[in-house]
Amino acid sequence: MRSIRVFDVRYARQHESGRDGDCNRSATVVLGTYGTQGDFSWQRSSITALPEAHVGLERWGQNCPGIYHRSVFVDWRDYEGDYGFEQVNY
Repeated sequence: MRSIRVFDVRYARQHESGRDGDCNRSATVVLGTYGTQGDFSWQRSSITALPEAHVGLERWGQNCPGIYHRSVFVDWRDYEGDYGFEQVNY
C-alpha cells in the first residue's frame, strides 16, 4: 500500500428544530493516517473532507433534511496508484 486513510464519522446529525424551523447541524469526524514509519495518529477532520466515494451524507447542508449518520470509511492507493475503499455504517 502507498497510502491509507481512516475516516471515523462518529456522528453527523442534521434536523429542523423549534417553531421557526431552524436547522441544527453537528458532526464529529476524525481522520486517521499512517506516517512513513507506520505510526498511526488521529486528527480532527470534517464532513467536507470525506472522499466522494463516501455515501450517506449527500444531502448534508441542503435545506434541512433529517440526517443521522455514523460510519467508518477507509480508503487507500496502492503502489500502482489504484484507488480502493470500504465503508461500514453503524
